[in-house]
Amino acid sequence: MLEILDAIIATGGVILALSLIVQAIQQIIKQMFDLKSSYMRSELLALFSSSGTLGFFASNWKSVGRLAKGADAVATRIVQELEEKIASFGYKDLELLEDVSTEKLKQYVMTLPIAEDGVFHKEFQLALNEIDRWFEVSKKAFQDHYERRMKLWSFMISAIVVIGLNSNLFVVYQDFATNKTTRVAAVAWTEKVVNEHKTPDSLKSGTAVDAAKAESVATAIIRADLADIKMYINEQSLQLCRWNTARGDSMHLLTPKLAFITQAPCDLWNAATKNFFGWLGMTLLVSLGSPFWYDFLKAIMGVKESLKSKKQTPTE
Repeated sequence: MLEILDAIIATGGVILALSLIVQAIQQIIKQMFDLKSSYMRSELLALFSSSGTLGFFASNWKSVGRLAKGADAVATRIVQELEEKIASFGYKDLELLEDVSTEKLKQYVMTLPIAEDGVFHKEFQLALNEIDRWFEVSKKAFQDHYERRMKLWSFMISAIVVIGLNSNLFVVYQDFATNKTTRVAAVAWTEKVVNEHKTPDSLKSGTAVDAAKAESVATAIIRADLADIKMYINEQSLQLCRWNTARGDSMHLLTPKLAFITQAPCDLWNAATKNFFGWLGMTLLVSLGSPFWYDFLKAIMGVKESLKSKKQTPTE
């Protein structure tokens, strides 16, 4: 039983390592393209638009992108001035508005330069009315929209990483189940990485402001955990990238040769057909994210310690 748990822990450690790689890539993409703010910008453009289709928007959140593209001059100007106002507070991210109440947003909008522009007086008053009617719906749409997109991004990046490293879930588990040396080494570095992982309180509060402040902290934690995993992989000669042997299972993570690039197309096709379900299973597990795997591995380690204690306790 303990050997089975060790194999699960070792396999979970590989999944955790891949999850951290995916999370690091996702973090870079989010920062490069400012994804969360761009989604909030679309929600706000749809909210303030006077296109007369907000009723449809309320029942079909997928129309947000289309409504945002058709936003009028008033909606565009309000959103631009909101961005400038948030920047004056020392931030640059529109998603901070997801923590703002309807009344607070109206106060922000009333202090914008457009409020003093008589040319847009009628349209501006209509925009204020839309805040009362639709802002809470817009925030929910934003949260749901962003979470769905991030899950899709996570799955796609996970698939690329898993296939690129040829991490077949069943082969990885079988290797750890049958090879005691690699299993013991993998369990050692997995336990160290999991036990030393710390989540700062600033990442636990859940507000958009705290999340914005903690972006650099989160990135630093991911890099530190990845560095620990790479160090232990290097010390124990463990392997995550598995393309360059006849069985396809021994390329080193830190010095990948990517031998599969030189393989014939038929070999790649055979590899894909043989590994499809293993890749799919690994992709689904990796896309669950590193927080899930930290918690899962801690739970499994607790079960293991409990079984070891019972085994060592002499029976009367």
